Amino acid sequence: DFLWREEKTVEGKNWFWPLLLNLTAAKTEHKGILDNVDMMLTNWMNDPVKKQRAKEFMNIWISRQPNDAFNEGGLEQYFSSTVHQLAEQQADLSSMLTEWLLNDDSRYPLIAQKLLSHLRVSGLTSIELDSAIIDKLSQDDIRLLLRRILGYIFGDELQIGLVFSLVRTRDAKKRTFGFISSVLQDHVGYDYPFQTIEFLKSRQN
Repeated sequence: DFLWREEKTVEGKNWFWPLLLNLTAAKTEHKGILDNVDMMLTNWMNDPVKKQRAKEFMNIWISRQPNDAFNEGGLEQYFSSTVHQLAEQQADLSSMLTEWLLNDDSRYPLIAQKLLSHLRVSGLTSIELDSAIIDKLSQDDIRLLLRRILGYIFGDELQIGLVFSLVRTRDAKKRTFGFISSVLQDHVGYDYPFQTIEFLKSRQN
């Protein structure tokens, strides 16, 4: 309780952040602790500096959970208010989503799946990958990213938008156009032919 009650007073102390990081060990059943952390992180999402720490806290928390912790739900269940703030900040949402989908640890793409499924039910119809991250990827990384999108992300509108957003990267004609064409034609376009055609038409107008 001390951390929440005295946050404004002690947040500048050298020991505050390391002490708070100890709470990344809190498990999903520790609802009272997570609710208090959620309240704090929600406020941090409106501060450019603290926002980075809020995202760091969530990523570390994910890494410290058991592999089966997110079978039923992810961040949207345990940090619901923070997720609500994140959803309103598209650049940050895109950045975290892209990083999660690329992570070798299967918990992170699963978190992406759970979060986007939740946001889709709440009305999200479009999301793009972070072009700054895509700019740095190798061909193998791009191939992995597309496999993750097809394997973890549900919904034609989200899959199509994520795949197509690979056009917004450096040297796209050389680096990503071939991948995009193949996936839209053989995978997403095969499963959702009408939706894919309508999406492409909308981008030509």
